[in-house]
Amino acid sequence: MHEVVTRRYKRQIEEKNPLPDLILIDGGPGQINSAKTALQKLGLQTPLIGLSKEHEEIYLPDDPDPKIFPKTNRMMLLLRRIRDATHDFSLGYNRKRREMKTREEFKPKKEPSLEILNASRK
Repeated sequence: MHEVVTRRYKRQIEEKNPLPDLILIDGGPGQINSAKTALQKLGLQTPLIGLSKEHEEIYLPDDPDPKIFPKTNRMMLLLRRIRDATHDFSLGYNRKRREMKTREEFKPKKEPSLEILNASRK
């Protein structure tokens, strides 16, 4: 988590892109605190929250106790939709990368053209 957050926001800073008002982390206290440390090293103080999948609880940095809301709460529904959309995107991206790699592995090797072979015989 530390590496991902560092790479993402270091790039945002270098490219002078706008930073988010809130960062949603997929995970609990460990992931939140790792992300917080990475942001602090970059000099950022962007608010963070974590959404754990197992019990659908909200975690805040430096607070080991989760905030629990009803699963049908509009805020929880929105946060879950955001998290699930992100999962779908990343899974689709990784699937596509694996497919491309597989295609490259089974692609026939390009044979040198006859002109090149003839030129090398001279």
